[in-house]
Amino acid sequence: MYADKAAYYIPKGKTYFSITYNQLVEDVFNLAAAVTKKFEKEEKIAVLGENSYFWILSYLGTTVSNRVIVPIDKELTAPEINNILTSAGINVLFCSDDYMEVAGEIERELTIVNTTENNEMQELIALGGEARKDNPDFGQNEVPDSLSTIVFTSGTTGFAKGVMLTRRNFFYHINQCRRFIDLRGVTFSVLPMNHTYEFTLNVLFPIYQGGTVAINNSIKYVAQNIKMFKPDYLVLVPLVAQTLIDAVWRKIEEQGKAKSVKKAILISRALKAVGIDVRRKMFAKILEGFGGNVREIFVGGAFVNPTMAQQYYDFGIQIQIGYGITECSPLISGNLFHKRNRLTTCGVAIPDMEIKIFEPNENGDGEIIAKGENVMLGYYNNPEATAEVIKDGWFHTGDLGHFDKRGEIVLTGRKKNLIVLNNGKNIYPEEIELLITQGSPLVTEVIVSAPHNDKNLEVAIQAEIFVHKDVLEQNPNAYDTIRAEIETLNESLPYFKRLSMVNFRNNEFPKTTTKKIKRY
Repeated sequence: MYADKAAYYIPKGKTYFSITYNQLVEDVFNLAAAVTKKFEKEEKIAVLGENSYFWILSYLGTTVSNRVIVPIDKELTAPEINNILTSAGINVLFCSDDYMEVAGEIERELTIVNTTENNEMQELIALGGEARKDNPDFGQNEVPDSLSTIVFTSGTTGFAKGVMLTRRNFFYHINQCRRFIDLRGVTFSVLPMNHTYEFTLNVLFPIYQGGTVAINNSIKYVAQNIKMFKPDYLVLVPLVAQTLIDAVWRKIEEQGKAKSVKKAILISRALKAVGIDVRRKMFAKILEGFGGNVREIFVGGAFVNPTMAQQYYDFGIQIQIGYGITECSPLISGNLFHKRNRLTTCGVAIPDMEIKIFEPNENGDGEIIAKGENVMLGYYNNPEATAEVIKDGWFHTGDLGHFDKRGEIVLTGRKKNLIVLNNGKNIYPEEIELLITQGSPLVTEVIVSAPHNDKNLEVAIQAEIFVHKDVLEQNPNAYDTIRAEIETLNESLPYFKRLSMVNFRNNEFPKTTTKKIKRY
């Protein structure tokens, strides 16, 4: 259906070149044949490297040969990678030039295939081509219900677990997503492909619909690559989305146009309220910073600040908020109706998936549990951990939330983050963090917690705040302003939710590779 259409745009210098679907199919099948021929005894193969066409080939070629692919997070240290490779029994590693030094520090004995565009990878693809001359189907052995990949999650606490996902998990996921997501245009790939969110939505799904994926080659070039590729869609985590929109507002303020832009937003909101949408014309110059064509940004992987989503919406870009977890490959719910502007919920369950609130409290809040064909097999070599989260066929996400009056999911926090004060009051730190960031634009990052007293009881809550150096340069009295804003916030909160202490830190919080703050 899409034989001659571009499957990928690959940056090269100040321009880019295309890879067609025809070439993709041939390269994947040739690599699958080569893997079958050269690594016949290997059941699992790992891939390590930045986003690239050859990373995608390594993944797809391995899994088409009915072997298990283990995508490695490129931000892990050599000892962490070594632990994953050893526990998974990996003997073959596809690795790019940029990570050969890290690979050289791995203690485990490995056969390493360089995935950077060089003779080694090309020779392997050619080897598969020769093997397929007499039998075009050689090496293509996929079994729908068999294990496809083991994804070692970074998580915000504890040692990484290996999430086992089958081909059917992915098939189910994509078949359901096609009913409410359309990525037939150009999407921009900036998130690491080893994460299931990026891989499913920006690798597998565009193949299904015949879309084109523009691959970003470096985080340093995100802004200029967006302008070069002019994508129709972006797939981002909240931190990247926030960084991009913050940069837009900084530029507006540097040009002295903040007041006029805010006035224009009020005018466009009023016009839209009576059915006249002039946002994309009114803010055309601002949209050029996103390439000019972006109409939707799919955001997931962490909590989405409604204020940030509204900022995009005011300029004419719809934020599509999804909720998921790697163990569900990954989507659980989403905003399925493009005409609806829901910026405070995670939408409804994807088609044919069940969601319940487990043991809700008097306010309807409880743990979100899910059931469907996209739920993982379990954790690799860890039946105890599997039994803790999969009970009677239901996957317990560890996330807390409730359904609003429209039946849409509202996230309130993580079960592990819940603060229980010694007076029995429950506090969701994410709720207070949102109120702080909404009340003070000076706050860059914040974590709300409850320190334990000498009796190991949580008796009061505190906020730890990071303010970016650029903000401090423009606002020398930022700390005093924030303290005053929090005092005002405290007056509007019930006594047990009030902050008793505010601390400022000099550096941003340490984060996982999915850009979530490590709370513990």
